[in-house]
Amino acid sequence: MDEEPVTTCDGERVLAQEARRSARLYFLLGFLALPWLWACSVWLYLPALRQPHGDPIVRKYVHRSAIWLGIYMTVFLAWFLMFQIGGPGLLGKRLYEKLDVRSIGPISFGASY
Repeated sequence: MDEEPVTTCDGERVLAQEARRSARLYFLLGFLALPWLWACSVWLYLPALRQPHGDPIVRKYVHRSAIWLGIYMTVFLAWFLMFQIGGPGLLGKRLYEKLDVRSIGPISFGASY
């Protein structure tokens, strides 16, 4: 195998096959309610993403992770700001109280005092 190793954020050189496998794994696991793995993938392989001559497969998965992380963060921040800033005036008192996490007791999650 004469493939060029992939450089990570800390300067470590990783075999291309291993980098491809981990970049793909982080990308796919991000869809299982683990979007922080997209951020980890982008951060870890940022040098490979910035190099135009980097490994094309790693670049593809890291680029897709960056796009989906941006989409997730946009939706999350919109929801967060709508709930925190808008409050009951924007959502209506009934919906606001239904979505309010403080109204859910630990007993409903199986925890006891």
